[in-house]
Amino acid sequence: MVEKIFANNTFMKVLAFLLALLLWFFVNSDTRNQQAAQLSHTFSNIPVTWQNLDEDLIMTRRPVNVDVVIRGDSRILDEITPQDLVIYVDLQGREAGAHTVQVTGTSPRGTRITSINPAEVELELDEVITLQMEVEVEMTGELEEGYIAGPPEISPHQVFVQGPRQKVQEVTRIFAVVDTEGFSDDIQVTAPLLIHNFYNRSVTEVSVRPDTVDIIIPVHKPDKEVGVHVPLTGEPEEGYTVGDLTISPLKVRIFGFLEVLADILRLETEPVDIAGATEDVTLEVKLVLPQGVDTEVEMVMVTIPIQPAETDGT
Repeated sequence: MVEKIFANNTFMKVLAFLLALLLWFFVNSDTRNQQAAQLSHTFSNIPVTWQNLDEDLIMTRRPVNVDVVIRGDSRILDEITPQDLVIYVDLQGREAGAHTVQVTGTSPRGTRITSINPAEVELELDEVITLQMEVEVEMTGELEEGYIAGPPEISPHQVFVQGPRQKVQEVTRIFAVVDTEGFSDDIQVTAPLLIHNFYNRSVTEVSVRPDTVDIIIPVHKPDKEVGVHVPLTGEPEEGYTVGDLTISPLKVRIFGFLEVLADILRLETEPVDIAGATEDVTLEVKLVLPQGVDTEVEMVMVTIPIQPAETDGT
């Protein structure tokens, strides 16, 4: 009986149809279950990064943040954070200038990105350049009364400024600020550098290498250079006369308050006695310094020629 049933062609067709129908229901039900477990989630305000930016370029106007919609299993979505998304623009082959670029990205395994809004973003690239510039020193505050500052010594006296071409070309001044308030001795500091434009405003988006310099500012009393005079006492031996003196150094630098220095036209040494001299006199002689005056040297070398006097008829 069973053999006759399975031998019946019509029965086998019906059986095959029923099995196929059962399989379709099974697969379709499983797909619906999977689809029912798939959810979408929107991540807002996601920053856009970039890839393949030429090393000679820099981004001067960055793209706006975007909203990203991803779809996936609800259990996976519950564990995803914005940091798990990689949203970027590909800058391969881009040159300096303004660009509108498509945004793309990747999401964790088991999910997919269904939309990015906006799909395109605007950005701007500029060429990176480096310029070498002199460093200046700006002094603030007042030295101790009666003291002045000499020219600063700066090391290094030149630095490199790097950044977008447009920004670097704005730079007109690289300088360090040194507070000299109350100083009466040389000032030695390591100071950070400031970057300013023509309007004396800070320029951003540029860097300077090195970003600090060593500065020495000489601090001293006012000074002036004056001649040296050697007064003589006595007379050489009869029949001898005094020639032109040789003084070394012939001029010296003196230091003091301005009101004191103003009245000094020359410095004198202690007197040299040449009484009875018959030959040249060479000796070191001490400078006589007015009160409140200092000098670089205390002694000068003087040679006083003593020579036979010329007589009529010889």
